[in-house]
Amino acid sequence: IMIRLVNLTPHIIKVFDDRNQMVEEIYSSKLPVRVVESCIARYGMAVKTDRKMVHGFLVKELVESKISNMPDKKQNTMYIVSRVAAQYIARYMQRDDILTIADYVRDPKSGVILGCRNFCKVIDKDKLKKILK
Repeated sequence: IMIRLVNLTPHIIKVFDDRNQMVEEIYSSKLPVRVVESCIARYGMAVKTDRKMVHGFLVKELVESKISNMPDKKQNTMYIVSRVAAQYIARYMQRDDILTIADYVRDPKSGVILGCRNFCKVIDKDKLKKILK
């Protein structure tokens, strides 16, 4: 069965082999998946202090996250998303069709990520506990 890979990140994903030769480019879709967050400023609670600022910066609390632009499941299709999105989806949506990049290939001088050698699935803690039993 041929599995279709859909890149839901805003970047072209370059896949490299073990000799650091690029073997595939997976172009991004028009609507990347995003983690949308809502924060509130509840002074004192986030840093256990009465100050509104810490080192000159306002401290807020993350109160809600959600995923935007996530397509429905399709047969024989895997979706590549950012690591943050994959972690959210694994924890709250329990989908088995989500991948994120693994085994980064970096520019040796700058350290900038050029691509990856593999993909991985993020497993939530409850599923991991069942696997390890």
